[in-house]
Amino acid sequence: MPSPKERGFRMPAEWEPQEAVWLAWSDIAELWPGNFPGVEESYIRLVGSLSQSEIVRLLIRDEESRGHAVDLLSGRAARMENIQFFTLPYDDCWMRDNGPIFLTHANGKKLIVDWGFNGWGDKFGPYDQDDVVPQHIAKHFGIECVEPGIILEGGSIENNGQGLLMTSEQCLLNPNRNGSKTRADLEPYLIDFFCGEKVIWLKDGLCNDHTDGHIDNLARFVAPNHIVAVLAEDKAHPDYDSTHENLEILKSSNDVQGKPLRVTTIPLPPPIVDSGESMSPSHANFILANHLVIVPTYGFDTDEQSINILSKIFPDRRVIGQPSLDILLGGGSFHCISQQEPRV
Repeated sequence: MPSPKERGFRMPAEWEPQEAVWLAWSDIAELWPGNFPGVEESYIRLVGSLSQSEIVRLLIRDEESRGHAVDLLSGRAARMENIQFFTLPYDDCWMRDNGPIFLTHANGKKLIVDWGFNGWGDKFGPYDQDDVVPQHIAKHFGIECVEPGIILEGGSIENNGQGLLMTSEQCLLNPNRNGSKTRADLEPYLIDFFCGEKVIWLKDGLCNDHTDGHIDNLARFVAPNHIVAVLAEDKAHPDYDSTHENLEILKSSNDVQGKPLRVTTIPLPPPIVDSGESMSPSHANFILANHLVIVPTYGFDTDEQSINILSKIFPDRRVIGQPSLDILLGGGSFHCISQQEPRV
């Protein structure tokens, strides 16, 4: 069967018009030991902000969860008319990684790509219900769904909407995903199912990243020829060497037309230690919505610095910071728990 690329589909960039943003309401306190109230507050704040900009399609497990979410959100600044609830089974809340990847066609059709999901290399489970979330959504909306047949999380790929993709070797070449597959083995999947032309491969991700180096913590496209990349400026930072190596790769890379890329750096916060475990926060895990950019903040000077840098990059969007420490303690941030659905 012809691939989505051969059939004329494309994957719009995240800054292009969105029909909605998908999230999964996190209501299992056991997944957030000791900080569930903070996670719930983060969700209320995030959904409320996104609902001012576009439709929020929110997965919930049952009517009890729906009622609880409605009670929390309606008492705040959320636009309830822009929040749509969908009841279906799921295991966890990281919709960037296990949720549907939407492609669009000039004929007005959408296509959902359902990559295999194995709990970030069988590290966390159960994940059987998460693995089939895209199929449930495709069936509900009557959208065709295709399965490439390999393991891949959405947070491991960046896309500029014009054929240029970006990922990291540490994640995609990790044997806990697809065994011994090489760059040469995997690139055809990326080209065919993300409808790309060229792939930029960065090296290592952030230290102690449960995802094994997702790109959305390292570097993000903010325009077809413009990338924002995190940079550790303190030589004592555990990510100093890797972020400088990745920066040099980006500076020497070209787009699909052979033009050099513009690269802007944002500061990488220091590691955060919780219960003896070190975690790497990143301001690159921001959400791009229709009229809004939501930047995760962690209580460091780098918060305001990153917001100011992104405000200059997105003068037509409101750029705001929201506390994300509680979400980080679960292994990710705002971009990790969201998945955009492009407008046709």
